Amino acid sequence: MGQIKIRIPEDMDAELEKAFPGEDKAAAILHIIEAEMARRRGPGMEPKFEDLVEEVIRLRKEPPYVTDEDIRRAREELRR
Repeated sequence: MGQIKIRIPEDMDAELEKAFPGEDKAAAILHIIEAEMARRRGPGMEPKFEDLVEEVIRLRKEPPYVTDEDIRRAREELRR
């Protein structure tokens, strides 16, 4: 898998957080890129609004990368 490094201006970073609250920024940007690539494939090839909504709902159902339990466990280990 390829890797891209980008710098996001602070104002755009704030807007990204508003648009994708609590989500991993790399994953959010990947979805934006995928949507734009689909749009550029040609008429009729762009994702439908309903498909995008379904994707957002699916992503929101995924657990966070670090759960509250993970944090609690890490704190307990550091106290030892």
